[in-house]
Amino acid sequence: MRRIVGSLILFATVAQAQELAPPSVTFKPPAAGAAVGPGNLPPDFYPQSPCAKPDAAGIGDKPRDARDIKAVQDYNQRVQIYNRTAGAFNSCVVDYAAKANNDIARIQAAIRDANAR
Repeated sequence: MRRIVGSLILFATVAQAQELAPPSVTFKPPAAGAAVGPGNLPPDFYPQSPCAKPDAAGIGDKPRDARDIKAVQDYNQRVQIYNRTAGAFNSCVVDYAAKANNDIARIQAAIRDANAR
């Protein structure tokens, strides 16, 4: 019975970790080192994202023996920490992208105003 419960907890937690995916963001900056055409703004004018991406490698391997309750609990705790960190990362990226989209809208408005003169 303990083995079944331990396995269910292990697999439920792993499933949660796999459900979290980075949000889709429509803006794709040019690749590092890519040639960018001339512009009005200096290089590196825009602030880099402050979002810290979690490292899934920190979770480690699943316990080989689901009957080892201590190993399963330790693994589940690492997965839960990763899930919290991934959730914070996702929120941060969504906020950063929303602010960037607002900045783009301001730039486009300035262009429209300049063309209307």
